[in-house]
Parts: sequence; C-alpha cells; structure tokens
Amino acid sequence: MVKTFQSKLEVFEERLYAQHVKVPDDVVAYYKREGIKRFIAQLNDGIQFPCAILSAGEHGKYLIISKDLKKKNMLTLGDQVKVRLEPDDSKYGMPLPIELEELLVQEPEFELYFDKLTPGKQRALIFQVAKLKSEKKRVEKSIVISQYLIEYKGNLDFRVLNEAFKRGI
Repeated sequence: MVKTFQSKLEVFEERLYAQHVKVPDDVVAYYKREGIKRFIAQLNDGIQFPCAILSAGEHGKYLIISKDLKKKNMLTLGDQVKVRLEPDDSKYGMPLPIELEELLVQEPEFELYFDKLTPGKQRALIFQVAKLKSEKKRVEKSIVISQYLIEYKGNLDFRVLNEAFKRGI
C-alpha cells in the first residue's frame, strides 16, 4: 500500500552530510507490521528512487536524501516535502540496469554468485552500475563485476573490486 506524508528536509547536527526527511511513526509502524523494508520513494511528485527507512535511534526514522536528489528536486534545507512511499517488490529491492540484467541471463555462473550475495551487497553492485549515465560505461562496469565474481567464486571484497574497476576490462 502506498503511503504519503509531509516532512521537512533536515540534516543531523552531528553528521552535516546526512540530509534526510523524517518518516512519521504511524507510517513506520504500518510497514513494519507488513514486513516491508524496501521502497520506491518520490519527493514532491518528482523522480522516483529506491530507498529504505533507516533508524537514527532517539531521533526517529528517516529517508536519506542525496545531494543529487536534492538538486534534481530543487530542494533546500528546511523545505517542506511531500513524500510518497510505495513498497518495492522487485527481486533486488531496486531497479536492475538492463546491462547487468543481460549479463545475469547470459552468464549462469555470474548469476549463481550474484544471487548468493547478501541483498545489501547486491544493491551496492547494482548501484555501481545504475549511477553511470553512459550505456558504454554501464556495460563495462557490469562486465568487470561479472568477471570479478566468477574469478573470486563470489567472494566480494570491495577494495579488490575497485582495483578491478580501475584496470577495466
């Protein structure tokens, strides 16, 4: 079920980079009861983005708003924001770039190792590909990820993978 609410774009005093919008307790409680953890969010009817509700301990629950999202939605700190949360029922909890999807279909060994990763690691790799604007770069990064997981039998070390990205295909 889709939930909408109003919130304010804020920043945590101790972490100035962490721009966020607070999620009301009733929305958090509803999704917790339903066992829903991943969402497609939308700010002020703007672009949609994958996310999760995070905890700030005594400060409540919130959604992180990246600098890029803030810019694309023309937001500034303190702005009131209409937030729309829709459960994300996709396999990986976020949209899968077509370039990565094609490799998963074409390379059964890659798919095997990718599917054995934790959901958070899967999303981190998907994000690495999805954030690129160039189709050519998305293809190249997808190939490096595929080759890396096959070579290392699914053992993911992000430092080593980053070195593989630098070397390229």
